[in-house]
Amino acid sequence: MDKKKISEKAAAKTTISDMVNDAPEKELRQLVIDYAKKHADFRNMLTVHFSDRLSYAGTSTYAQIIRKAAATAKDKYGFIDYRNAARAIQPVYGLLDNAKKAFHKGLFSVTADIAFAVISNVQDMMTSMDDSSGGAGDCIREGFALLFKLCETDISYDLKDHIFREAETEARNKKYELVGFDDDWLNLLINAAYDKQRQLHLLQLFDKKLSGLSKRKNDDSGDSETVQLLEYKISLLQKMGDTTVANALRLDNLHYSTLRLDLIKELLQEKDYATVKRLIDEGIIIAQKKKHPGTVATYKEILLQLSQELNDIPAVRTIAKELFSGGDMKYYRIIKSTYSTNEWPEISEGIIEELQNTDETFQAHSKTLPAIYIEEGYLDRLLDLLQKNPRLGFVDNYSERLSARFPREILAIYKVALIGYAAQNAGRNHYVIIRNVLKKLQALEGGKDMVKQLVDQLSLQYKTRKAMIEELEKLRH
Repeated sequence: MDKKKISEKAAAKTTISDMVNDAPEKELRQLVIDYAKKHADFRNMLTVHFSDRLSYAGTSTYAQIIRKAAATAKDKYGFIDYRNAARAIQPVYGLLDNAKKAFHKGLFSVTADIAFAVISNVQDMMTSMDDSSGGAGDCIREGFALLFKLCETDISYDLKDHIFREAETEARNKKYELVGFDDDWLNLLINAAYDKQRQLHLLQLFDKKLSGLSKRKNDDSGDSETVQLLEYKISLLQKMGDTTVANALRLDNLHYSTLRLDLIKELLQEKDYATVKRLIDEGIIIAQKKKHPGTVATYKEILLQLSQELNDIPAVRTIAKELFSGGDMKYYRIIKSTYSTNEWPEISEGIIEELQNTDETFQAHSKTLPAIYIEEGYLDRLLDLLQKNPRLGFVDNYSERLSARFPREILAIYKVALIGYAAQNAGRNHYVIIRNVLKKLQALEGGKDMVKQLVDQLSLQYKTRKAMIEELEKLRH
């Protein structure tokens, strides 16, 4: 850019600055007012900019700004795609920043109005928006954070009541359930219930919701909602100082694993191990009846940790072995740590034999046995396992551990695996896999000769598969 153009731009910039600075204040104010009346975008920009000091604006004004931003970012089908998501959210960031400024200035009602507007209207925006970046969800969470902060602040009773009533209204709104923000409203209600009257009112709300859920029959989907409401009710009772009632409520509902686990964690801190063991034993029976193996494993994991802390070696071995049935080598190593070096080989062989006897088709323990062989350094046995199960994917998972020591044996296994793979699979994507494996094998001792031989064999056997021939030919160059 030449000096003339630069000076012209600088002059223009200076002229605009001079015009604004030299203009009579009253005339300039009127110009802004007139322009804002005619141009909604400019009016919204002003509202966002000065929202930290507009105590009279109200939630509806901020809601209008957010809805307008969403409307301008939508495509002709009414959807906000990933590229326009930032454009839709940008004014919301401005509102949230000003909500924080308003909070520090003591304009708490402004903070509340902006927070409510953001949560409700950004949630509406998300129903027709690609929020892959997570910006919209972050704005909602930030809105809740502001409301929680207000509940912890010395604010007026009118504002406390406003937050409570608004939160109660929104907590009944089904639109938040699909994205998980219904929990936040219930949690906010507990924090916003600032006196006994509101707390009792909230207890009635929880009881009504629980009563509605209890009428569902043979519907396990209601369990999570029931547990959530019970947890909130217990939290509210504790806040009210009714710890006896709260504890009784939890004890009456220990058939829900979440509540049982909460109690177990508390009792572990108190070192009431006898009660912990009893609760876990009962919980395992309930979880098994419900066919919840993950919950059973959670209980056993806690019991294992407790047994380790108490140095109960027999219990550690028993529980770790039960958990090892899932194939996690962590539990194998725990079992191993309880035996001496001289004792372990016999125990290890017993585990291997048990796995082999319970899995004759080598399907259930196709990862566990190789993992044990690698752990114990039984490479010859791992090689034997590959030779007996020459499936390409399986061989490929473990060949690198064996190729340096058994290069010719690995080549032979791969040859069988590749011939079988070619016979069972057709299509260029499979042929690319074959080519890539063969290319890798060329680096092994004797690999080039084996690859050339197999390329010739496959090219002749599948000469009608044009795509295969094309991929194999790439290995000849």
